[in-house]
Order: sequence, then structure tokens, then C-alpha cells
Amino acid sequence: MSTDFTTRATHTAMEDTICSNELCRENEAYFNGLRFLVNKKFQQFNQVIKKHTIAYKWRAQRTKTIQH
Repeated sequence: MSTDFTTRATHTAMEDTICSNELCRENEAYFNGLRFLVNKKFQQFNQVIKKHTIAYKWRAQRTKTIQH
């Protein structure tokens, strides 16, 4: 009887581990996808900031040249 119980407990533990590993992989895939999207948006944001900074510096330089 204790052998039956041990076998069932081992089997249940293995099922839990398999589910845990699958869940872990799903979570990892989800967060990798989320990280990819956040990085992509961050890069787009940086490009916009750089464009505006370059345009601002160009306008400021042009204004100084016109005033002198």
C-alpha cells in the first residue's frame, strides 16, 4: 500500500513539474515578447527625440547666424 502511495505521489510530483516547466516556458515567451515590444517602442521614442533635438539645434544655430 505504501508503494502505491509513493508511486502516486511521485507521479503527481512529476506532473506538477511538467506543468511548472510548461508554465515557465509560456511565461518566458510572454515576457520575451513583452520585452521586445517595449524595446522597440523605446527605440522609436529615442529616434523621435534625436530628430527633435537635431532640428532644435539646427534652428538655434540658424537663429544665431541670422542675428549676427
